[in-house]
Amino acid sequence: MNDLENLPIFETASGDLRCRDLDLAERLGYERPVDVRQLIRRHEAALARFGVICTAQITAGAKGGRPGREFQLNLEQTLFLIHKSDVPKAVELTIFAVRVFSKYVQGKLIAADPETAAELERAKQQLQERNRELSGLREEMLRLEEARRWKPPADGALFASEVDAKHFCGQYRPKRMGGWLTDYARAKGVLPAQHPLPSGLGRANVYPQDIVQMFVRDAKKAGYPDCGRSLGDRMGLPYRR
Repeated sequence: MNDLENLPIFETASGDLRCRDLDLAERLGYERPVDVRQLIRRHEAALARFGVICTAQITAGAKGGRPGREFQLNLEQTLFLIHKSDVPKAVELTIFAVRVFSKYVQGKLIAADPETAAELERAKQQLQERNRELSGLREEMLRLEEARRWKPPADGALFASEVDAKHFCGQYRPKRMGGWLTDYARAKGVLPAQHPLPSGLGRANVYPQDIVQMFVRDAKKAGYPDCGRSLGDRMGLPYRR
């Protein structure tokens, strides 16, 4: 049995687990147990994040002394205070707690009974689900950052989808229009430039305005819009699906 299991924890009438400040200090080996109250006050803001810091009125004990108030910490507050206590036994307890948490994260804790096993499994699944959510959020943030940084091509160059939407009423698939434009540009001695896509998913060819205007002019000469899918054939360009 480890020392964490032997902490002076008591159960209140409402079923809460609490630890009296002086009992904890004595278990940790404080020379002056009352010094633990200074430590509690020093970390009061952090301890409050684990819940209300409860106190209780105390009367003079068997050894005398004035009446006062004691801190009654919940389990999380107790563990936090152990971590902050600069005494040898507190260090050993902190090391043990770190090792337990490490095993929990790695799924290596062995449950003592079926109910605990089911609770650990639920906690493990919740942790995995939270990690998946965080991973998805990171990916979405990267995509949004890429979209924020994206800039349109210089000199008015257009993607094939933009040429199709602007001059051909979206009649052709981007892949087909891109193939025609690329072959047409190369026939004119121009190599299309590569530019990142607006979504940040890869790169695609862009076509200068003068090539686009020449292509549109020759497409009309070839019979657009009456030629339909045969536009490429009429312009002497390969058929593309």
